[in-house]
Amino acid sequence: MKIFVAGSMTQNESIRDDFNESAEYIGNYLSAEKDIGLVFGGSINGPVGKLYQEIKKKKTIEGNEIVVVTSPEFVGDLKHINADKVIHEKRLSARVDRLIDESDIILVLPGGKGTLHELIQAIETKGSEHNKPIIVLNEQYYYDDFLSQLEKNYIEGHSKPRDENFLHVLSNATEVSMLLYAYFDAMRKRGKHYMKDKNCNIFCQQLGLFRLILLPINMDVSMKNP
Repeated sequence: MKIFVAGSMTQNESIRDDFNESAEYIGNYLSAEKDIGLVFGGSINGPVGKLYQEIKKKKTIEGNEIVVVTSPEFVGDLKHINADKVIHEKRLSARVDRLIDESDIILVLPGGKGTLHELIQAIETKGSEHNKPIIVLNEQYYYDDFLSQLEKNYIEGHSKPRDENFLHVLSNATEVSMLLYAYFDAMRKRGKHYMKDKNCNIFCQQLGLFRLILLPINMDVSMKNP
């Protein structure tokens, strides 16, 4: 089982400390899970870089493969990465496709326009090219404006209605780790075929997680944690 982690890979001191800390928290959790691989763009910078470093320094469990998918403009980042497999794609769009293809779950951390590109492509191709869970860490309401725009698209008829569970938005690293644990546990017990979005609804209810469901109806994306 492999998880594609999208998010900022930029070296910038203005990135919030809590974003980096949340990435480290999730990385620490993933490093302790058996047979859970990481798929990412290949950088030691930003929240995604923090997550990678946390996994790598504790990577002692067999089966925790690290896969990097890169393209020419990002090859320079690989000098600091110790990956089990490196996949080269010539075009950026092909790189994003491959990142999605190589994974079983998609996790989106706070990031910039590259992250939005990856998230939008994952959303747009879901149902036609893949049916993988998409989990978004909306820490400090980072993605509220993006989510509001998606809702507006549906309400005004510019996008087709989606299944109610097609995107799962959680507000902190603890919730993300709990949901990932539930998914991984279900996959181990019942196989990858069990990785269907409808089961996330059950997991979220059982775990008491705050969740946004993207539907073509009014929703309050500014909701605070219960």
